[in-house]
Amino acid sequence: MNNNTILGHVGDEALLSVLRDDVASPLAVIDRAGNVRFANRVAAASLAGPSADIAGAALSSLVGSGKAAECIAFIEEAIDQQRVVSYLSVVKGHVFFVTLRPAGPQTGAVVASAIAGSLVVEQPWMKPQGTIRPTRNNDMGILAALTERELELLHHIGMAKTSDEAAQIMHRSTRTIEWHRASLGAKLGCDNRVQLSRIANRSGITSIEIARLLEIHRAAKHAAGRGGHTPTYDEACGTVATSTGAADSAADR
Repeated sequence: MNNNTILGHVGDEALLSVLRDDVASPLAVIDRAGNVRFANRVAAASLAGPSADIAGAALSSLVGSGKAAECIAFIEEAIDQQRVVSYLSVVKGHVFFVTLRPAGPQTGAVVASAIAGSLVVEQPWMKPQGTIRPTRNNDMGILAALTERELELLHHIGMAKTSDEAAQIMHRSTRTIEWHRASLGAKLGCDNRVQLSRIANRSGITSIEIARLLEIHRAAKHAAGRGGHTPTYDEACGTVATSTGAADSAADR
């Protein structure tokens, strides 16, 4: 018996209940206009908070107009070309790999599924195959408070690099790296490398290359400067970062 035959014996309500309540990754059905037709509880919680119901909501009301426009362009591409499209998105400081699958040529919609970067860190095989394009309007969360050097160092710490190893890779002295690490700890409310490593991996930034991470960071700051989105800050180690300006010295950008 093949999968199609098995699915033919499963009731629609049973299947929808599993997808809505039990699937542990974000899952939604979105039409080409950017309206959410269906969303499981994980997707709703990720975008609007616990116990939220986002069915019928417009993407622009959930992620902002700039991010929604990018997502809708990907959705239209998947529908018009009837092919799978994958992109990289950062929501509240957490990396997600989003896959759009056409729901059928007559539906005008896609099934959108997302895998958290934190899961990809633990299980690399979960990362989507093929081309993965980053969005430019991203909510970096607490990571928006970091300079590029600090973000790069956080990535290295998440990859278990020592200060000496990070210094060699970043072409800086170990003393400079230690200074950056102290600044990281102050901004993220952490007092040791273990906590910083936990943030790096929990956010999923170690699931992507440093060059792409910094590209996303720059684009997000540029979009924020244009008023493209409002950053949402997540709690890290007990302290919420709410300022981004003073620490960005010209030498550290």
